[in-house]
Amino acid sequence: LQRGEAKDALNRYSALLPAFERAFGVHDPRTMLVRYGRAKAIVGVGNLEDGVGELKALLRVQSAVLGSGHPDSWVTRSKLVELLNRLGRTEESLALCNDGGGVSESDSLVQDLLSAGLLRVAALMGDKRASAAVDVYRELLSGVEQEFGFDHENVLAARSNLAAALRRDSRLGEAIAEYRLLVRGGEWVLGPDHPDTLAIRGNLAGALRESGRVEEAIEVFQAVLSDCLRVLGPNHPTTLKTRDDLVKMLNATGRFDETASVYQSVVEARLSSSDPDDPDVLDARDDLAWALGRAKRFDEALADYLKLIAEYERVMGVDDPDTLTARNNYICTLKNSGK
Repeated sequence: LQRGEAKDALNRYSALLPAFERAFGVHDPRTMLVRYGRAKAIVGVGNLEDGVGELKALLRVQSAVLGSGHPDSWVTRSKLVELLNRLGRTEESLALCNDGGGVSESDSLVQDLLSAGLLRVAALMGDKRASAAVDVYRELLSGVEQEFGFDHENVLAARSNLAAALRRDSRLGEAIAEYRLLVRGGEWVLGPDHPDTLAIRGNLAGALRESGRVEEAIEVFQAVLSDCLRVLGPNHPTTLKTRDDLVKMLNATGRFDETASVYQSVVEARLSSSDPDDPDVLDARDDLAWALGRAKRFDEALADYLKLIAEYERVMGVDDPDTLTARNNYICTLKNSGK
């Protein structure tokens, strides 16, 4: 899982879990640790909602068996808060923090990292009250660096929280600086192809876009998309988000030929791992034909649409919504071409 091989990790954790349950019982901390790893792997393959369900179920068991203030319970709670924030479910995130058990004071920074107060700040950040989080996260980052050094996963997590809080507070210059440090840290600690490193690079591109540094943002998005397609595949949520963000920026700046190139790379990636008749492949080809039309490359677009309509009819049926949409797009492109 640390190497970014989430699918393989999920298979291994899923195979391990029944063995641990038989050997130690479902309430043993070792079994719960395997359940936590499996939940993280589920999130890693892009099944965020399933990950929430797994973490909630695990947290209920941990709270009942170990206590809600146990460090293992707080690790699960922290991950769940982070995931709920990513899904925009901030009310659940805040409620989860408010309902959490107390954590006794400790000289251990690891224990302090899991305190209810810091989790509540994370939830508040997710609720777009970032100004309440920036100072706390900056102080936390300093403490984590002192405890673990500069090349540790806990440092990456603390810096990521700080960068996100700065970005939400519209302090984009500071956020970009933190994201650049995060990229270097992610490449060093996790590896350049780790999904978290790729996501960090996408966040950097997003912050550049929001600050008006369009050319830099496009350059970063293009590089990230190329790596996402290579490492994660065309269907991974990070790949899809990066593609959509890049296409929006290219279209907004009138760079339709480059948009077509993006969709061409997506088609090629889908064809490398899927059957040509797969609906996702056909949909990607539809996106490419649309982009060619926007780029005024009408002959290419119309030829692609004619082939695509025939294949939609053969695979999906003549009355399928995707077939009808492709026909409509062909007609619109034909009109725009003046033919």
